[in-house]
Amino acid sequence: MNYKEIKKFKKDLAKLVVFLEAGLSLFIILGLIIATYDLVKYLDIIYNATPEEAYSVFHSFLGQVLLLVIGLELILMLVKHSPLSVVEVLLFAIARKLLVETKTMWEILLGVIALGVLFLIIRNVCLTEFEPDDSEP
Repeated sequence: MNYKEIKKFKKDLAKLVVFLEAGLSLFIILGLIIATYDLVKYLDIIYNATPEEAYSVFHSFLGQVLLLVIGLELILMLVKHSPLSVVEVLLFAIARKLLVETKTMWEILLGVIALGVLFLIIRNVCLTEFEPDDSEP
């Protein structure tokens, strides 16, 4: 294979990957639509729950909502291909872990540190890429 053929093959492969990512995004959207139906069920369960059950039911509801938010952010990450979208997916995943699954103070401390590092990355790395140039009129 010569250089032009290799270059064309790489270009065709990149197009194929973009189409596959779009297809996976459609599957994620379909899954999100189906999972949204469960949220409606949760609202009824929360409304009819006794005060003793309300906390655990709402805890499950919150976990489901945050999981759907992570799914939406994952779709944006697949479509946009930007460093900021990757960091946002990580941000929501860590926030979900902190709110829904943490049991010990060490887990909470590590989660807060991870969130702080992600906010520093957003502030210092991702947002500097999008700052307007002051020299332009």
